[in-house]
Amino acid sequence: MPTSNRPVASESAPHCRVVLATRDEAIERRIVGALADEFTTVSTVTTGLDIEANASSPDLVIIDACLPDAVSMSALLRIRRRWPGLAIIAIGVSTEALASQMLDWGVDDAIEARCSWPHTVARLSAATRRARTVNASLRRRVGDVVYERDTRRVWCDGEEVAFAPRELAVLDCLWGRAGQVVRQESLYDFVWSGEAEGAHSNRVEVYISYVRRKLKRSNEVAIETLRGAGYRLVKRVKPGSASKAG
Repeated sequence: MPTSNRPVASESAPHCRVVLATRDEAIERRIVGALADEFTTVSTVTTGLDIEANASSPDLVIIDACLPDAVSMSALLRIRRRWPGLAIIAIGVSTEALASQMLDWGVDDAIEARCSWPHTVARLSAATRRARTVNASLRRRVGDVVYERDTRRVWCDGEEVAFAPRELAVLDCLWGRAGQVVRQESLYDFVWSGEAEGAHSNRVEVYISYVRRKLKRSNEVAIETLRGAGYRLVKRVKPGSASKAG
């Protein structure tokens, strides 16, 4: 593959995927008009379940507090468990008490209905900028592996490797917390959206093995299994790189 078609360690991923949950067309028009540009895409859903069923990996979810099925502790916890690094903002919150409660439940910001529209837009714009900054770090090289998150492409030791959607979702979850332990339950919720495991309780192990197989081309990156804890994406030491004792 030509070098010009391969991202390098210094490249950033300035894009931000926003999911807006609202049934109010006026709110939709105003937020799309304020946020959508060459760096930010905004897709709209109308229920809390639609948020959880979203096939892409959003960077920011904006929830209209008038959607009762999305504004609950259980709904917000499910969303948070599926996408641990996701930013969640509630808008149009009716009272300060409800705003405080939603912050306790896991939203990153709760904007009350009494806030002016310019102030609301400023806070939402700041959140998209933060998401783009996070994406830039996610797109950087780990060892000899480059994951270009906005185009969903992976290179191992300079060669592009094709990943199936579920395999890529597993890599995405581990990549976002490279070097840290990711619990099996978190991986399951991230990839399978919290659906009951049932007879498929070994799904995570199976897909970890698939991803390991795809990363075999890499000489520097591996997935460690920590029994009873989870999995960790690590940069390993190259054979022979350690100094030998004299």
